[in-house]
Amino acid sequence: MSDIDGLAGVLHRSEEDLRYPISASQPLSALSQEFAHSTNHLRKLSELGKKGYAHFRRVRGDGNCFYRAVGFAWLEALDARARRGKDIGEVLPGRWPDPSSFGGLAQEYYE
Repeated sequence: MSDIDGLAGVLHRSEEDLRYPISASQPLSALSQEFAHSTNHLRKLSELGKKGYAHFRRVRGDGNCFYRAVGFAWLEALDARARRGKDIGEVLPGRWPDPSSFGGLAQEYYE
C-alpha cells in the first residue's frame, strides 16, 4: 500500500467520524481482534466480559465525547429499563464513587 492509499483511508475514516459522532453497537470481540498484540488489553477485555459487558460504541473524540458517551449510555440504560417494563422514573442503579477513592484530588476540588 502506498502513502496515498493510506492517507485516503484516513481521510475517508475521518469523514465518517464527522457524519457519525457515535458508532453502532459492536461486540467486545472486535476490540479483542484490534488489540490482539497486547496481552494487557486482552486481559482487561476479558475482565469487562466477566462483569457483564458485551458491547461497546466508538465515540468521536471532539471535546464533547465524554458528555456524548455518558448521555448516550444513560439513554440506553433508560431504554433497557423501559423494555423490561420497569419504571424509568426510578433512580438508575449505582451510586457516586466514594471521594476517598480519588485520593487528595477531591479535597483539592473543595478547597
